[in-house]
Amino acid sequence: MQIFSPQEAIVKDHGDSRAGKTKRKKIKVTFATNHNIGFVGGGEKVLMNYLRYAPLDRFDVTFFQSNFTDSKDNPGLKNTKFPEAIRIITAKAHQSKLYIFSRSKIPLILSIIFMYPALFFFLRCFSYRKLISTMKDTDIVYVFQNEMSSLFSHTSAVVIGSNHSSMSKDSSLITRMVTALMGSGLFYRNIDGVHLFPSSVDLKKRIKKGYNLVLTNGVDTSRFSPYEIPRTEGKIRYLYVARLEPYKGVVKLLKAWDLIKDRSNIELHIAGAGPLEDLVRSRAGDNLIYHGSVSHEVLSAIHRESDIFVTTSEMDTFGLVVLEALSSGLYVIAPEMMKGTFDDFMDMGSLEYVKNEPEIVAERMLKAAEKIDTIRSSRLNLHQYVKEHYDWKVVVDELYDFFESVAKDKER
Repeated sequence: MQIFSPQEAIVKDHGDSRAGKTKRKKIKVTFATNHNIGFVGGGEKVLMNYLRYAPLDRFDVTFFQSNFTDSKDNPGLKNTKFPEAIRIITAKAHQSKLYIFSRSKIPLILSIIFMYPALFFFLRCFSYRKLISTMKDTDIVYVFQNEMSSLFSHTSAVVIGSNHSSMSKDSSLITRMVTALMGSGLFYRNIDGVHLFPSSVDLKKRIKKGYNLVLTNGVDTSRFSPYEIPRTEGKIRYLYVARLEPYKGVVKLLKAWDLIKDRSNIELHIAGAGPLEDLVRSRAGDNLIYHGSVSHEVLSAIHRESDIFVTTSEMDTFGLVVLEALSSGLYVIAPEMMKGTFDDFMDMGSLEYVKNEPEIVAERMLKAAEKIDTIRSSRLNLHQYVKEHYDWKVVVDELYDFFESVAKDKER
């Protein structure tokens, strides 16, 4: 699939018009998230690239978001630009209502099955009614949070759910219950298919939908790339990048660091912001450097200067930060729960899965440091592999090819 910039797409259309050819009808796609693109979490980074590389010669693209973001001045968003042809619809945020459910004593499964759908049913009928009506002629809706699917239940669009914020593992009781209810048609009834990550491919057997897609996430390999001449001396630098939320495991990482921090040849760098920011800042010192929330440019520079990436997340459906680290040529230590996601890198010797306990993480951090020369010398080859298989342009091409096949099937 060839990607056109908006300007190139316009020129191509004018050329066809002058030649007297009939323009092909564009497929209308809407992406929907209950966050704001400025939230700049993993899902928002994915959405940015779905928009950035959209083939606008063949698709009309809209994205629907709320005005919720945890930062009014997020540096990660400052240099983000989208083609003018993309339509942006922003609605009032209702995250506070969702968080009442998540922080209450109501069991999570009941919130997922009853509370969230009820809230979005209310929003569809009242708060978002006019906004949703402006998207009634869309062909395909892709939702980043599956509970949002009820917003589009009265449209003729094919609704594609996703693996971005739920259904991470087949072994999870909640995941098994939700997917079984989806397959029986009792839950998320208007979702016509689901985009699953490779590690969740086993869920297909229970999600009996007509338009399921298995597709990895991608990475901007032009931004996350190593130096042409790798660093060969200096301290060994470990890197952790994540939102500083409890479930991202930063407390576990700090406990692991306490076990090895007295060694003179190592440093730990942490980048990110969130509720545990004050804790991390209080621990910063000579060999623990806290960078806070940084721009894309600064983040990629931090990656280039680092050697080993460590993630201790306790709940991730993919782990986009891992792919960014691999594209930068870093060796990765990841929790066992990510098995099935990055196995090709494990086979290459560029990543290992470990039991997510501080003592074991600390042990593996030191063990990885013993092969630092090999890690540094193989960075360019690792980046080249990521570029060929995981670059966002490659991944987004596949996604929009899938949309095109869905639209053609819908016309039959």
